[in-house]
Amino acid sequence: MHAAAHDSPHRAALKDYVRKTFAPTVLVLPTAPAEAITRKSDLSFIDLLRPCSKVDTSSVHVNTTRDAGYRIPELFLHFVADNEVEHKPEEFVEIIVDSVVKSSADEAKRSVSQIRNKEDAAKELADMGSDRNLIPWFTEYRTEFVRGLRFSDHEYFDHPLAVILVAASDEEDVVVKFTSLFARDALPGLYREGVMDPNLLKHYVLLHDNTLDAEAAQKAEATLRLCRDTFGAGACSLIRVNSNQGGRAPVDIWTPCRPHVAGDAPASAPRGALMSQEDRDGVSRFVADFSVSALVPHMDKRIRSLNQAVTAVR
Repeated sequence: MHAAAHDSPHRAALKDYVRKTFAPTVLVLPTAPAEAITRKSDLSFIDLLRPCSKVDTSSVHVNTTRDAGYRIPELFLHFVADNEVEHKPEEFVEIIVDSVVKSSADEAKRSVSQIRNKEDAAKELADMGSDRNLIPWFTEYRTEFVRGLRFSDHEYFDHPLAVILVAASDEEDVVVKFTSLFARDALPGLYREGVMDPNLLKHYVLLHDNTLDAEAAQKAEATLRLCRDTFGAGACSLIRVNSNQGGRAPVDIWTPCRPHVAGDAPASAPRGALMSQEDRDGVSRFVADFSVSALVPHMDKRIRSLNQAVTAVR
């Protein structure tokens, strides 16, 4: 029987946490006009991608450093915006983590019965049951603690391996816009400071607003051909959105995938009103194709190159 069948719920939860936490990071850089398209549905472009972060990569064949072939059943991706690529000061992280502990302690005091003697303690333990979580605070504490370590100068799990550059399909001089998005001065500070490697896998996305007319749709196709001639056919994609015009409002799959930020107000209405099922499927296909055709092969090539460099200096 497969080993996974013997996993306890806690072990399975830990495996799931590790896969999701230590996953490849992809930087997303959209132009302002591209963001304006998704804002019609109260979304950012990166919001579109996050529900698709789990990708079936079982069809991809990769090799170990000893040239033994294997397959990656699935892959989780981290999509990050430019304003997320920063290392938070240690003092700030301590304040956040301490607030989690304090909040959990206050909640625990309200949920635990007063224990005055051994009999009270025995009764409390008996009432807990084997499934009761004795450390309900730990998950949030772990999340905030690991988040505080992101993009620091001593860890590289969150350093982006690729960048998705996004422009609206009706923008003028799109090739120039794409180039300026990844200009050194436009990148997050950790790139300008030399902490992060700017040699990333690049993928170029044209975002088309389906509320526009047929002429705009034809222009989008022409612009896609221009981009493919410039950057390579496999490095460019066209995504169409905002097709749900007057139809039934979709289920909001985007809000639960947004990173929690202290002070964020809850959405006043479900997001994604203009996103049709076809739009959602198109975004999912894009993420899957990008992962299988570009990202995983890029990671495989990079690991093999690093291994060769390390082996050469031993």
